[in-house]
Amino acid sequence: MNDILQEGKIMTKIMKKIKNKQGVHSSVIVMVIIAVTIVAGLSVGYGTTLSYAKEPVTLKFWNDKIGWTSVYEELFKDFTEETGIKVEVTGFYDIEGYIATINTLVGGRDCPDVFTWWSGKTMEGLADTGGLMDVGFAYEANPGVPKSTRDVLTYKGGAWAIPFMGVMTWPIVYDKQSFAEIGAEPPKTWDEFLGVCEKLKTAGITPFANGWASWQGFIFPDEIAIRLYPDWYEELNAGEAKYTDPEMKEVFQIIIDLNNKGYFGDPNYVLTLDSPTEVPTSIRMLARQEAAMLYYGEWITGFLKGEGYEDWGMFMLPNIDPTIEKQSCTLEIGPLLANEGTMHPEEVKTLLVWMLSPEAIDKLCRIQGWVPWNEECSKEYLPSDTRELWDDLEAKGYRFLLRYWEAAPIKEFDVRGMLISAAQEILVHPEKLDTLLAGIQEANESYWEKYGSK
Repeated sequence: MNDILQEGKIMTKIMKKIKNKQGVHSSVIVMVIIAVTIVAGLSVGYGTTLSYAKEPVTLKFWNDKIGWTSVYEELFKDFTEETGIKVEVTGFYDIEGYIATINTLVGGRDCPDVFTWWSGKTMEGLADTGGLMDVGFAYEANPGVPKSTRDVLTYKGGAWAIPFMGVMTWPIVYDKQSFAEIGAEPPKTWDEFLGVCEKLKTAGITPFANGWASWQGFIFPDEIAIRLYPDWYEELNAGEAKYTDPEMKEVFQIIIDLNNKGYFGDPNYVLTLDSPTEVPTSIRMLARQEAAMLYYGEWITGFLKGEGYEDWGMFMLPNIDPTIEKQSCTLEIGPLLANEGTMHPEEVKTLLVWMLSPEAIDKLCRIQGWVPWNEECSKEYLPSDTRELWDDLEAKGYRFLLRYWEAAPIKEFDVRGMLISAAQEILVHPEKLDTLLAGIQEANESYWEKYGSK
């Protein structure tokens, strides 16, 4: 009560200072008197002064993996319990629509506070807009995350993302029962791999269950190129090689041959299998021994677990050129980005620091069966096939090459999108190969002429 009386004395002094010449107080002053009186009355009536409690903050988290909504919600429960900050999860089916929406909103108030994205040129394009928050502080708070991981997500001196959907390789997942039926083991050479495919096809089992719709068209061009011409692949994505080079034509000729042999299944069917919506369909094909292999990143283990399918193993596709010194391997980092225009910057920073912590990464990776990207985490929970794969790549020193989705140009000319469309078209019309590659190269030249190494 003494505080209220003191505030009343202060108000009286203020009123005297701003009294008008006619000696009449303004309506504003009257309102102030009323407000003070109400506060004083409440204080007397209830024995306490008013306090203005801060409303709980709810951060918006958007992602392109709608099938993992329950996983994210389970993860963020711990964060909310620890901090009181809520996280609203929104997933999207349409990848291209998601990309277009974020590109439009980034940096503004309507953009989500945090959102999943991709590394490489896809991330760099957003960073160039000035709409991303530099998240270097999250790494400083979590030294268990390797510098090499941070480096992949650093561009022009800023760290624009943290790893969130995994630091992953791209192995082949195979159905153990189908392999046992034809007496096959995971192949160690390209010729052995082709032999396995032919045995599967003869046994009435389609070798691959992969969908080819939407973004998935780049998968086989990427995986074949890095096992045939890894140096050329990196030169291509740096603007130093051409899509019309003999190397690219050889890559696609291999795809055409595999398709002609029926190793991908019916082209008209696989071109309807979208991702992520139809990934479970592909998994069920393995479970029913209708197909034997899937080619995706290690994040596929989350889908395998979700479908209750357990009779699987994994292996790394051998190099096609046996003279290549190291085994080539696609590297994918699934990052989380933060909007610079967020209305809740401090809460966003709290979330990002928490998400890089060993505790948060451990929980997420245990749910999904992923390899953790904080060195303070244990790996004892990993499936045996995953542990063996990583033990092998660490022992042999695989050569990691950034996935084509992240490495290829997309700004303005969308070279990546043209390659994906061409790969899908070639499944049905292989005779169009030269024309399609020429069109991609024209866009590629325009991109590098305009943007160079920027």
